[in-house]
Amino acid sequence: MIKDDMIKAISKYMEIDTSGLEIKITHVEDKEASEKLPVLYVSMPVRVLLTKGTY
Repeated sequence: MIKDDMIKAISKYMEIDTSGLEIKITHVEDKEASEKLPVLYVSMPVRVLLTKGTY
């Protein structure tokens, strides 16, 4: 699942609050191409940055 993959990858660089994690996939209109494009919205509370200089 994408949520688990994101937690695993991001946890290498920061301690996160997984209980506050929100993930949404929606669509927005691309006016130039006249089509809808998928957009991933993520809200992820960060408790501690584990490695400085990685952001």
